[in-house]
Amino acid sequence: MKEQQRAETEKRSSARLRYSLAGLAILIFASACDEPTRQQLATATLEGGHSTVYSVAFSPDGKTLASASGDNIVKLWDAQTRQELGTLKEQALDLGDQLFVWSVAFSPDGKTLASGRHDKIVMWDAQTRQELATLEWRAAFVNSVAFSPDGKTLASGSAGNTIKLWDTQTRQELGTLKGYIGDVTSVAFSPDGKTLASGSWDNTVRLWMVDARQ
Repeated sequence: MKEQQRAETEKRSSARLRYSLAGLAILIFASACDEPTRQQLATATLEGGHSTVYSVAFSPDGKTLASASGDNIVKLWDAQTRQELGTLKEQALDLGDQLFVWSVAFSPDGKTLASGRHDKIVMWDAQTRQELATLEWRAAFVNSVAFSPDGKTLASGSAGNTIKLWDTQTRQELGTLKGYIGDVTSVAFSPDGKTLASGSWDNTVRLWMVDARQ
């Protein structure tokens, strides 16, 4: 029994990458479970840009980390070497250099990266770092983006109190989920893709049936 418990403890103590937003930098942690308490040791600090880092996301294979910041920049990092791989940046048009990037998410196959901005969602080729498409949403800031498990649908939550669903192939809007009285700050699909969860400034978490759009 003791040997089994020791093996389980060692399994839980294996290093796992985690992240934390800390002002202008990204901290990488190796999580370890040490009895009787869990201790977290920072293993690296990545300089995220010249402004606040609002969102981070690992690629499905864990090899790449994306970060979004308030200086209109998305950075890609090698999760093992901690080196910057490249920068994805749109030309700021209307608001100078004040176009924030609020959120980032990788597609399940890791080939596409979505970034939520002030008035749009930008789709990027994660390998070539080229812009693939722009989903216009000029009503409000895009606070959160999430791909469905099959990669066919993108959900986005906004400061306009709504959620929009998009077809990732045609880039067309599939529908709008309404009912909040506060900004939608987060969205996430269930593993089977049938349910979408969302959080809001109105202190609620809501569950939506994706196919029924309700």
